[in-house]
Amino acid sequence: TIKANEIKRQRNTGAVIETPQAPSRPPEIAAKPTLEDAKTFYIKERVSGSDFAQKKRKVRIEATIKDIEAALGKVPDLPDWTVDDAYKVRDYLLSRPKATGEGTLGPASVRRTLNDIKGIFSLYRDKKMRTMHNPFERLELPSSAVSEKEERDPLPEAVISATRALIIEKANPDLRLIWRLLEGTGCRVAEIAGLRVQDIITEGDMPHLKIVGHEKRRLKNKSAKRDVPLVGDALSAAIEAVKLAGKQVYAFARYSGEAGPNSASQSLMQRLREITTNPLHVVHSLRHNMADRCDLSGVHPTDKTAILGHLNAGASEKFYGSEATKRVVLTRALRKAFGLPPEPVVNAGDLSKQ
Repeated sequence: TIKANEIKRQRNTGAVIETPQAPSRPPEIAAKPTLEDAKTFYIKERVSGSDFAQKKRKVRIEATIKDIEAALGKVPDLPDWTVDDAYKVRDYLLSRPKATGEGTLGPASVRRTLNDIKGIFSLYRDKKMRTMHNPFERLELPSSAVSEKEERDPLPEAVISATRALIIEKANPDLRLIWRLLEGTGCRVAEIAGLRVQDIITEGDMPHLKIVGHEKRRLKNKSAKRDVPLVGDALSAAIEAVKLAGKQVYAFARYSGEAGPNSASQSLMQRLREITTNPLHVVHSLRHNMADRCDLSGVHPTDKTAILGHLNAGASEKFYGSEATKRVVLTRALRKAFGLPPEPVVNAGDLSKQ
């Protein structure tokens, strides 16, 4: 052929033989990382703890991803996210109905979800793709959003009395005591449900609950670790709880596990909903009732926050001295909040024995 003759001629003359070149391939473009990539990386690096804790965290993260998909439809690749996308997610969350159907998500829930999303973006940016920006940084809720305080109302006295009567009539013995302790201490459900018998001090001049973290119950934050005085009916309930628990480690064994507080809360809510359907009335409202009791009776704000487990480091100066002294101060405050007569004056020398 003509081409074969040309190659033969080049060989005879010593010319460089030109061989046909294969067509070049276009350079491969690396795929952009996706939100799914960031989610998977976040779970691998940040989700730990017991099997139950990991499962609970993963379920929450998956629910957050579904919210993002519902808000945006087509989710952009990570480098293509804009601040407008973040605002769309925020506004969707603010308008999304609660799972219970009672109104829309509250600001605290929206803020918690946005912080989760921000954490997913931040971790991937810091560890995997530092040129990526985080569209959720400095994203705030609109001023028109309902404040966290307005999410729950204190329970009217009539509602408390009726709910208490219903629980005592129909609930199991543990739930009866848990409700009474919630009402009389202002503690969180998890703090009461996870009490060990050794944490319930009913002897001595200053009975109290020791709210501490342990293998079955983590505390919400550092300020949650505290001694909460037992006065009035709460003291009676605590004594009954110790007696009922017998030799068990946990005062309320059926509610002491990781799922226990949710189970206790749901059971109490069922009874509360038989009395009131107001979405702002929840079991957690009892903490707002305690705050109101303290305010109306003139309890010092620092004492109130110490009782509720909100005391910050800056307020600790008021409590220089022993733990026994703190218990004396808070016991007087709580007795005042419930309109009980003050205890006899305690001498400083006696505190060393507490």
